[in-house]
Amino acid sequence: WIWKFKKANTLGVSFLLKLGQKSQHLSVNFLCPSLVFGYFFNFFGKSQFIDKTAKITKKYNYYLNSM
Repeated sequence: WIWKFKKANTLGVSFLLKLGQKSQHLSVNFLCPSLVFGYFFNFFGKSQFIDKTAKITKKYNYYLNSM
C-alpha cells in the first residue's frame, strides 16, 4: 500500500514537472482563474450561504417555539 502511494506520488510529481516545463506560465494560468473564481465564489457564495443559514435558523426557531 505504501509502495503504491509512493509510486502515485512520484508519478504526480513528474507530471507536475512536465506541466511546468511545458508552460512556464503555469502558475499564472492556475492563479488567475482561481482568483477570479474565488472572488466570485466569495461574493456570490456568501450571500447565498447567509440567506440559506438565515432560512434554516428561522425554521429551526419556529420548530423550537412550536414545541
